[in-house]
Amino acid sequence: MRFNRPSFVNLGRYSVTINRDGRMIFLMSEDLSLTPSLALTGVWEVRVVSVLRRLLRPGDLVVEGGANIGCHTLVMAKAIGPSGRLYAFEPLPDLFPLLQLNLGSTGRKHYAEVELRNLALLDHEGPIEMLLDPLFLGSGHLAIPHASHNYSRRISAQSTTIDAALTEEGTRPVSLIRLDIEGSEILALRGAEETISPLTSTQNRHGMVAHHAALPRRPDGRRGLAQQPRLSLLENRTVSLAKSSLGTSA
Repeated sequence: MRFNRPSFVNLGRYSVTINRDGRMIFLMSEDLSLTPSLALTGVWEVRVVSVLRRLLRPGDLVVEGGANIGCHTLVMAKAIGPSGRLYAFEPLPDLFPLLQLNLGSTGRKHYAEVELRNLALLDHEGPIEMLLDPLFLGSGHLAIPHASHNYSRRISAQSTTIDAALTEEGTRPVSLIRLDIEGSEILALRGAEETISPLTSTQNRHGMVAHHAALPRRPDGRRGLAQQPRLSLLENRTVSLAKSSLGTSA
């Protein structure tokens, strides 16, 4: 996969480009989800980036599930600044080294401290099995019966919960939870009940961004999901977790 964009260089398995903030970003060359957009435009999911920048303030505490290679992680780390703190989770072994590389190249002057964890966010801690589409590396999800046959690669990973991950933060409130974890968002929120429950007061500023970006059509036409990302935004609301649904009340 090669492009003529001056700020894109193909290094073989990996590629490097410059995002719209002028930061160097390392990519997976064979990935057909993020790589084409970043290589050609320097940005991924413009609408999501806009929402994150609008919600976040310096000093915020943020949790991110499904960090991928760190595109939105960088946006949030810059928005909350050196006084903020961010926990970013990515379970996939192909993507996590690039997440480390991209966050390590930021410098610390204008960015928050970011805790990177090679884990999935769910409602329990322990080993899990995941399925991947080799052409869309960020689309890995929990292994389920009757998954589409293009999810042909199975991997083992580890999971944790948001509540377990944030024990060292004590009573510090979470300002935002961003989840893009391929249909497991409700499971991650069930594992965040202790974290979310103190945020029920309307005096608290908090929110959640849970989105699942539809992937472009595969070259063989099998996916057929050429739609815009779907975005759910909850601000200053009580998050109610049930076994089968996620509800909100003002």
